[in-house]
This record gives sequence, structure tokens and C-alpha cells, in this order.
Amino acid sequence: MSYRSNYVKDLIIWNEQPSTTTTDQVSVPAPATTTSDFEIDVTNLVRIMNDGQSNYGFLWILNPEQKWRSVFAASSDYSDPAKRPKLVVKYRSVAPRKWPLLWEIPLRRDSQ
Repeated sequence: MSYRSNYVKDLIIWNEQPSTTTTDQVSVPAPATTTSDFEIDVTNLVRIMNDGQSNYGFLWILNPEQKWRSVFAASSDYSDPAKRPKLVVKYRSVAPRKWPLLWEIPLRRDSQ
């Protein structure tokens, strides 16, 4: 899920969460341990965010949320930088197209 309204991270509380959307939400299997590392493909969420819609980050929740069920996650200001969440963007350069697109067809001369 992604946030659709602005918020101040140090002031956010459970009962006053900013609005979110479930459009293109990503589900991941339950972790093996409470300290497992996650690699989550958020490509579609980032594409939506890049299309100009307002967004303020990601929301990560357990599904279903139940009493005594938990996963530990480091925040962006956690003391160990290696454990902080990070977004890795992979992209490829695409050569600009020339319009109109012309096909070159070599002519073959028959030898006599």
C-alpha cells in the first residue's frame, strides 16, 4: 500500500494514520523469523507514483494483523545503516526513436 496524504513521521500514531490506497498493493509470504530480510518488488507502485499522483511513501502492514503477531523492521534512522530500508531503482536507457520509423530493405541484384 502507499500513502495518499501527507504526514509527519515523528507525530504519526496508529489511530490517526494518513489515508492509503490498496491499488497495486504487494503481498509477501510470512517471514521465516521475526528478523528476516525482505526483498519486495514495488515496481508497479513506483510507476504509479511517478505518473504524477500524490504519494508520500509506503505502508507495510501484516495481513492479517493479529494480537502477538509481529515482524521487526528498522526505520530510516535506525543506528545500523545496513538494516535501514532502501529503495533500489534499476533502469535502462532507451534510445530515442526517430519518427517516422523507416525500414531499410536491401535490394538484391541478380547476377547474370
